[in-house]
Amino acid sequence: LGDLKSFSNKYEKDPSQETVHALKDKLWHSVGANERPRLMLRRMKEEALDALPEKHLHPIEREMPPIQAEAYAKAISRAQSDEEVIILETLHHLRSISLHPFITDQSGALSDEQYIASSARLSATIEILDEVKRKGEKALIFLESLDMQGSSELPLILKTRYQMQQLPLVINGSIAAVERQKRVERFQRGEGFDVMIL
Repeated sequence: LGDLKSFSNKYEKDPSQETVHALKDKLWHSVGANERPRLMLRRMKEEALDALPEKHLHPIEREMPPIQAEAYAKAISRAQSDEEVIILETLHHLRSISLHPFITDQSGALSDEQYIASSARLSATIEILDEVKRKGEKALIFLESLDMQGSSELPLILKTRYQMQQLPLVINGSIAAVERQKRVERFQRGEGFDVMIL
């Protein structure tokens, strides 16, 4: 399929039916007429682990606050007006804004309350954590953004808001397996309210 730049120029900039069919033909041709191309399969936890408890989803809907909605609208407008737009970059940027409009570029410029209020998701998360704290329970926060996991305002806000002795523990791909296990054990041994970010 060539290098990434050539692939992007050929298939992302011209996502027409002809281009998509050409890509499909190329994939099928590369494995031979009687073979099918190997597809990547993803196992889901529910299919692989029978002992898991039933998962319950509790969707919480929130409207974006004006500052977040404005950043989102600007990103869409910019993408629509730019002829050189890269769709995947735009989607990544929109996902980032929907998490928080100031993940990386406004660190320290807002008070904790302003930072929380700038994001619908973060506001809802804090409301949930307030209840978890009230009950003296523990919480795991799953974040898709590495920027927001460790190097931004969030760990400091949580430490301050909930008067935690230490910053919340973070586990992600950059943490070695041995250290990861130590953090999990520390989190599980602790008494009362605690938060871990994954």
